[in-house]
Amino acid sequence: MSRDPNEAKGFGIKVRETRELGLLQTELGKRSRVSRPTSARVEAGSDVSTVTLTKVTAAPGLKVGIEKGQQHDHVS
Repeated sequence: MSRDPNEAKGFGIKVRETRELGLLQTELGKRSRVSRPTSARVEAGSDVSTVTLTKVTAAPGLKVGIEKGQQHDHVS
């Protein structure tokens, strides 16, 4: 199951805003031990693994969390 695209975009925007305070995408990639294109995919809100998201958000000092939210009905 993939996450809501709006949520992924929100993660990406926050990473980009924080990175722009002092890191280049290349440096973010090096610090998070992922490629620059992968860090760019996170910033763009693309679908990435939770492990990748955690690595990339940790590099500029951010943290991924889970909160209880609204329940969504899934149609099969």
